[in-house]
Amino acid sequence: VYSPLSRWEAIANRIDAVLSSLTVEEESSIIEQYLSLVKERLSARGGSQGIERGVALCQQRMNPLSEKWSSLRRSKIESIMNLELEASRLRDALKELEVRFGVGELDQIGYEYRMSDFQVNLKKVEKEIAETRKFVDDMDMKMFRCSELLRENP
Repeated sequence: VYSPLSRWEAIANRIDAVLSSLTVEEESSIIEQYLSLVKERLSARGGSQGIERGVALCQQRMNPLSEKWSSLRRSKIESIMNLELEASRLRDALKELEVRFGVGELDQIGYEYRMSDFQVNLKKVEKEIAETRKFVDDMDMKMFRCSELLRENP
């Protein structure tokens, strides 16, 4: 026997599975866009029961999403700290290389080869630091906007 209730349960389970498979960034973007549209609609026409349920669902999803973001944020900040240590190590190695070349321990070709290698690695690390910081800043702003929109939409 196939009942409508089991069909609705299956649909709800699929929706939950899809939402769970989204990244924090994807889910927060969906929530932010939905709440922005709701805000525009509410100011234009007033509220409806469907909109209220949508906002309640967003609020319900924001709690676990905030927890996920907090954990991911800590991980990203730890990654930035490790990358900054690596960048510092590379800068020190560059200085040491310059000193070694200056005192004649290295010839011109060896110096230029190693210098180029250190500089390429340093640029990669600095780029990764910048990208990770931008990601953290962008996500912080997105989560903040979602929270603000939830406060504005009763």
